[in-house]
Amino acid sequence: MTDRFRDESARAIAYAYKLLRMRPLSEARLRERLSVRGFSETCITRVVNKLKQGSYVDDRSLATSLLRVQLRHTPSGYASLKEKLLSKGIPEEIAHEALDELRQEYSEYALAKQCVLKKRASIKKGDAADEVRQLTAYLRRRGFEEELINRLIDEFSLGKGSGFHEG
Repeated sequence: MTDRFRDESARAIAYAYKLLRMRPLSEARLRERLSVRGFSETCITRVVNKLKQGSYVDDRSLATSLLRVQLRHTPSGYASLKEKLLSKGIPEEIAHEALDELRQEYSEYALAKQCVLKKRASIKKGDAADEVRQLTAYLRRRGFEEELINRLIDEFSLGKGSGFHEG
């Protein structure tokens, strides 16, 4: 290895550690950041491989962690969660696997119902149609599918058990 390459590798690994101290990054995002910084593709590949061997870069663990944090703070539909993973540079195959694991622990119905119960507390009581509109829009923004939204709206609507106005 030449001195120039050794120097570039040392700078690249130091920069990668600096980035990873701030927050975990997917392999794709780390490669992107190193590339923007001007490191050669050969150097980037060596650095990323070294970091993967040391478990500093692990897309599977990152995907699981991102999902858990997201669900703790902002329960969302599976489609929305998948988009979040992909936007963080998680490969689609790993995103699917992480979501499959999540499906074993959480049903999308339970997540949506949790959102409904939380949102109901902040919706002003009044016109039932307005409440349904607000709740439907809220669930859509959270990435829940239309069929599930309709099921929950039916379940929580007036005249069906635990409606909006009961309390």
